[in-house]
Amino acid sequence: TLIAGQEGSGGLDVFQVAFVRALFSFAVLLPFMLHAGPAVLRTRHPGLHAIRAFAGSAAMICGFYAVGHLPLADFTALTFTQPLFVVLLAVILLDEVVRWRRWLATVAGFFGVLVMVRPGAGSFDPAALMALASVFGIALAVTMVKRLPEGESHVTMLAYFCFLSLALTALPAALYWREPSGEQWLLLAGVGSLGVASQAMIIRAYREGDVSFVAPFDSLK
Repeated sequence: TLIAGQEGSGGLDVFQVAFVRALFSFAVLLPFMLHAGPAVLRTRHPGLHAIRAFAGSAAMICGFYAVGHLPLADFTALTFTQPLFVVLLAVILLDEVVRWRRWLATVAGFFGVLVMVRPGAGSFDPAALMALASVFGIALAVTMVKRLPEGESHVTMLAYFCFLSLALTALPAALYWREPSGEQWLLLAGVGSLGVASQAMIIRAYREGDVSFVAPFDSLK
């Protein structure tokens, strides 16, 4: 088990997982950063990069917590709500025009979320809110991708995400550090490597198409 859950199965703390994930992602990204040179961190939009990186980092931490405390099937079902948040943010932040069919699907999806989360029910699990917070953070992060001008490179976006993720998780990871087993190190390396690779492809997709159009495909990843 990689992430510690309610059952105390010997997994790692979510902050430690997030920190090492960002560390391996940085290692994968480093050759591209060196190739780009110091210009990779130059930007006229540090605020947008900061919002995107913070939203993505918070989403990662909340997501790891939810994975450790929810059945995987329930967590996966909740991640399908991402297009709902993306459509709303695309309208609010990007002024995208969303047709009535997508609004209808968004409203239907909202009621689906209520069925899955079951607020007020005796079986309500607070970890479901962490899963939804993770999905909202991802939606905000990908919306910021579209908000950034075309001149901002993919490597720059990934670099800011890695640096802020490391800064946010370093201290709590050190406080709750537990030496990973060999299997856990391999899993962490896979999470970090695949994470930065998938993030690079997601950035490319959102840069090319409308956010409200790409979002449903993103939820199938």
